[in-house]
Amino acid sequence: MLLKSKSSVKLSKSYQKILFLSTACNNTFVFLAMPGIGRESIVHCDQHGKILFEKPFDHNVDSFGMSSEKEVMILETRENRIAVLNLVNHQFTYVDHQFVREESDQADIETFYETRLVCVKESGRYNDNRFVLTYYSYPLSP
Repeated sequence: MLLKSKSSVKLSKSYQKILFLSTACNNTFVFLAMPGIGRESIVHCDQHGKILFEKPFDHNVDSFGMSSEKEVMILETRENRIAVLNLVNHQFTYVDHQFVREESDQADIETFYETRLVCVKESGRYNDNRFVLTYYSYPLSP
């Protein structure tokens, strides 16, 4: 059965674009945003739109996945790592991952709660027929 609820939230800060959004622990939500052209941030807010945590990135990340309501995983292709943000204490851990290419628009992360697996999906661009799936057991460990 699907449950439907609707909430209106006014963020305490404006963003040019919200790329990904997910609900999180304790009636909060987390999203990947573009505060401006060429800049991206991971943002954790309470149910009223107050920012609890924000981390800007010096490079494009363009993808995140929720491994649980308390953790978000961010692909950092230019850094060759997966950043795991704990939404309770706002601490990062990092897992090394050698990406096929540094462009972030061809990488995505999928989470499988039942099997406790995480999949990093990478595909090539024009004239590049590579398609790479890398599976990790969850929880990820550095």
